[in-house]
Amino acid sequence: MNITVQEIQIKIAQHMIQPNMKTNDLTERNILLIYLHRILVQFVLYYLNHYFQKKNYQSLRCKLDGLLNRCIFPFACCRDMNFNTVQINQIFKRIQQRLLNYDIILTSPEDILSFDLLTIDKCRRNEFDVGRSML
Repeated sequence: MNITVQEIQIKIAQHMIQPNMKTNDLTERNILLIYLHRILVQFVLYYLNHYFQKKNYQSLRCKLDGLLNRCIFPFACCRDMNFNTVQINQIFKRIQQRLLNYDIILTSPEDILSFDLLTIDKCRRNEFDVGRSML
């Protein structure tokens, strides 16, 4: 089919075929497991997001929490929010902590777009400190 396969994809496929394969490189094994976990999480989120509406958001969050055995951190944003630097720094610290714990941040493209547009609005209103924090 004339496709190109990356080296990491070959290793992942090998790991999936032989999940107990021995590797001398612990870092490589951890990278493979993290990569597999991310693929699984992305697939599950895509699948569930496709079939659940926002009114079922809490239900989705509970199902994912139990299914993936990870803490679910929701990130919602709308254009009428008015963040200040302290709030942005608190959000940033919470997201950093969640990433360090390999927790899941649940958001939507609309929320990300709203946050991006709020950042632009802050800069247009000469609120550069807040805009920088949001970036």
